[in-house]
Amino acid sequence: MNEFSFDGRLMQKMAEKNINTATAVQKAVIPVIHQGENCLFESETGTGKTFAYLLPLVQRLYFESGYDSKPQNERHTAVIIAAPTKELAVQIKNELSFLLGEDEKILVCFGGSSIKRHIEGLREKPFAVVGSPNRLSDLIRLKRIKAHDVQALVFDEADRLLSRETEDESVELIRSLPQTIQFIACSATMNEAVQHGLSSLLETSGIGLNGGGKTQCIIMPKENILTEKITHWALYAEDRDKLDTLRSFLAAEQPEKVLVFCATSADVDKTAEYLSFKKVACFGLHAGTDKVERKRALDKFKSGSCKVLVTSDLAARGLDIAGITHIVQMGVPSNPDFFIHRAGRTARSDNTGINLVIGNAQELHELAHLEKKLYITVYPKELYEGKLISADDDCC
Repeated sequence: MNEFSFDGRLMQKMAEKNINTATAVQKAVIPVIHQGENCLFESETGTGKTFAYLLPLVQRLYFESGYDSKPQNERHTAVIIAAPTKELAVQIKNELSFLLGEDEKILVCFGGSSIKRHIEGLREKPFAVVGSPNRLSDLIRLKRIKAHDVQALVFDEADRLLSRETEDESVELIRSLPQTIQFIACSATMNEAVQHGLSSLLETSGIGLNGGGKTQCIIMPKENILTEKITHWALYAEDRDKLDTLRSFLAAEQPEKVLVFCATSADVDKTAEYLSFKKVACFGLHAGTDKVERKRALDKFKSGSCKVLVTSDLAARGLDIAGITHIVQMGVPSNPDFFIHRAGRTARSDNTGINLVIGNAQELHELAHLEKKLYITVYPKELYEGKLISADDDCC
């Protein structure tokens, strides 16, 4: 990190995390963001995207601007970060709080929570607000976040924010802010349509520090995390046998920490209930999970006191939970990006991991096509006498 001449306090924080060398995406992106340019960038999961935008923003807007020395009554919200899930927003908030110190206020604002509480939190003049596009837009419309004070807007997991479900809210958020802001967007899977759409929107809106400033698009070369750091397995099971196959796999493999992905919230509940009935300690997590239970599930999973977390794709985007050794996908998602994001929850921070698909005949046929498309190798597995073996092993 020495090449960036960061404030000594930032360097100390990086040293505490044993981060001494910038990743490839950080080397490419940090100078651009530090200069105040709009930046759209794509980089694989686990490559350090969050710090790639947080470090230069903190350096320029917190330390170099003198924000850290301003009295409380002269402070304002300088940075807004939009995220598709509350879990990701909380993770970003925690990283910012680590960089700035716990005394510096960072606010998380999501729909479903009391807007009065968010308004109350804004009275403490947080340096940054992290939340959903609709709630951030509400607070700007109510003039609780003063748009003219905002200097940077970040879209974390931009492709998800610009999906059909949330595109209108995200566009509204961009248009609610002045042309003088800096815009940053990142994802592990930012396709050409998202890049083109964002670039066009910024151009027509005149968004940039100089009103229509240049937008840089940075697509990092693949680091082959999916192929080199993650081993891919497949287990065949008819739909009626999938839950029992999952239980048998967990018993045979004894993973240290496993994230199980299901297609729907109903499937999450069904799977978690089944495993609990079979005396497998686990938690279920999806969009409808009560916030207290959601926090408890994540805390238990992160600490390792609960080794199995069953979830929908809610947790596939952006979450960086240390020590996940195994991913289990209950079927093959229709969108290859979801497969990539799910698998990318393991093999973080130079570790390796296992990605298992439990699928029926049609799903394993789809996995074979995905295998060719993503240039991965999938190893068929079988369960035999309580052990996990290669499908071609002689078990007789």
